[in-house]
Amino acid sequence: MSQQDQYNRAVAALNAAALDDARWPEAAASMDEACGANANIVVIGDEGAAGRIDISLARFCFRGRYSDYWERRYFERLYHSDERIPRLRQLADGKLVHVPSLYTADERKRSEAYREQARAEVENGLNMRLTLPDGGKITWQVGNPADRDGWGSGQLRVVEALRPHLLHFAQVRRALAQADAFGRSMEAILEGQGVGVVQLDRRGRIVAASDAALAHLRNGHLLDNKDGTLKAASKAHDKALQDLVAGALAAPGAGGSMRLRKRDAPPLVLHVAPVAASGSDCGTGRIAAFALIVDVGRRAPDPGPLARALGLTAAEAEVAALLAGGLTPKQAGVGSGRVEGTIRWHLHNIFAKLGIERQAELVRLVQACGWLPGRDRGG
Repeated sequence: MSQQDQYNRAVAALNAAALDDARWPEAAASMDEACGANANIVVIGDEGAAGRIDISLARFCFRGRYSDYWERRYFERLYHSDERIPRLRQLADGKLVHVPSLYTADERKRSEAYREQARAEVENGLNMRLTLPDGGKITWQVGNPADRDGWGSGQLRVVEALRPHLLHFAQVRRALAQADAFGRSMEAILEGQGVGVVQLDRRGRIVAASDAALAHLRNGHLLDNKDGTLKAASKAHDKALQDLVAGALAAPGAGGSMRLRKRDAPPLVLHVAPVAASGSDCGTGRIAAFALIVDVGRRAPDPGPLARALGLTAAEAEVAALLAGGLTPKQAGVGSGRVEGTIRWHLHNIFAKLGIERQAELVRLVQACGWLPGRDRGG
């Protein structure tokens, strides 16, 4: 298989994993193969109270196999003492660096975090820090090169080329979390009310749309469906949208995102992505791409039960519900009518009351109380 074929396969696998979390090990393995590496570690989070990063997603995969052991070991024992982390946060967005360069010569001899990375065979890998449009942060670590001679220029070009596709993967995952759509089939998402989804055939014509999407198409403020195709109301937005659709329908398809704004309408975020021809989740096989339409101001369901279950105030419970639903602190502020600083203040108090430090821990606690994405939260 050529390097181009390996790259195309990795892009397709990332698109599939955005819709189905069970496909992430396959995506990681494809990225390893394309990059000529032995591991892929991806962490997504948001800046939290006191400068901490509230981690909402972490994927530690070695040769295509997910390692819960290394994830728990790193975050429970090493993360807070890892000398690399403050330096990584200072990197320019999208800059690719060699992992050893983030440690001093002395730290490479004495640092427990660096020694543990050597045990996991990722100490000679690559690191990159990315910023999402909503302010979220991605830390991407590519493991050691499979070739013991080190990193070749061709491998580095592939890593750089995969960057926008990893960003799009993260954006779609966060959009699905915001819409309470994790773990649901495309048919279930179409029937739900939480997210607008439009399915497109190979000519870019609309095959199906959810009720939430139809509402946006009918009001015509930012989107419409003239001639049976997905259109943006303004010419400038429509040019960008048609470019996204064309990219998703090309071979190989690539996803992308854009924001739609208008003075007299709430803003929307649009994520467009290809669908593999063999995707069983898309029914007839006519579906070649889809568009997720996200209302960034959508509010979460009544969080009252959380206040009682976790001993939080009503405001803290609402913030916990919004964040556990996948919103960033900035988005939670929009959704609840608060400023972002107030959201972070509530988050700091929530962490103190519950004895936790990361947003991922908050998600688990909230889910344990029955506030599960895609399910009834009554009671």
